[in-house]
Amino acid sequence: MPLQYGTLVLELSPADTGVNDSSRCIVQTDEGDVEAFVKRLSDPRKLVVEIACSVLGRRLGLPIPEPLVVFVPSGLGGPGLAFGGTAIAHPNLMVWVKQSDQRAVLDRLRSWQQLMPAACFDEWIANCDRHAGNLIFDGISTFWLIDHDLAISRMISADQIAPLNQLFGVAIEGLVESQLLTLRPKATGVMSSFRDHEVDPVRGLFDEAFWPMDVIDEVFNWLAGRQDHLVRLGNERIPARQGGLF
Repeated sequence: MPLQYGTLVLELSPADTGVNDSSRCIVQTDEGDVEAFVKRLSDPRKLVVEIACSVLGRRLGLPIPEPLVVFVPSGLGGPGLAFGGTAIAHPNLMVWVKQSDQRAVLDRLRSWQQLMPAACFDEWIANCDRHAGNLIFDGISTFWLIDHDLAISRMISADQIAPLNQLFGVAIEGLVESQLLTLRPKATGVMSSFRDHEVDPVRGLFDEAFWPMDVIDEVFNWLAGRQDHLVRLGNERIPARQGGLF
C-alpha cells in the first residue's frame, strides 16, 4: 500500500503514549477523518526513519499503528510535516506498571507471542530506545510498538550489535543455559526471515520528487546492509554456549 497522507485539522489533547512531544489529533485523509497521535519532528531524517520503521515493521507482521505523513497548516503551527500513527485506545506500558505489579506486567510481556520477532526487529533497526513509554498494552495479551525515530543511528554501523536491546533483555531474563540454547534457534529463525525480506518495496514508497533522496538512500542502504549480519547479531543477543565435553 502507498504511504497515507493527511492534513492536521484539530488537536484534541496531549498524547498519553510515548514520551515525545506528540498530541492526539484529528487528521483529514482521502479516506475520511482519522484519530491519530501526531508527533512533530524537526529533523527530516527522523521523520524518514519513523515512517520507514513503521512500514517495514508492519510488513513483517508486527503490531505497529498505521503510519501517516501529516501536513501541519500554518494555523496549527506549520507549515510543515509531522509523523502520525493511527490511535490505539490503550495506554502505554508505563501506566500499567504504575497501576499494577511490575513483575506481573513483565510476565505478560515475556509471554507475548511476538516478543521474539519484536526483539529481532529492534535489533535490525538498532532501536536502543525501547522502554515502557513506547509500548502500548491492552492489559491482557497484546502489545503495540511505537516511537522509532531514534532508530538507525548514524553512530551504529550496519554490522555492529546495538548497544541496548530491551526486548531481548526481557526475553532472556532469568533463563538457564538449557533454556537459552532452546531460545537461540527461535531467534535465528526470525532473523533468517528478516534477512530475506525485501526492503526495496518500502524504499519505493518515498517519491523522489517529495522526499530528500540522500536521506532515503542512507537509511535504506543501512537497513539492507545490516540484513547480512542479522543471524549473527541474534545469536550474540542470547549468551548461551554449549559446554565442553569434560
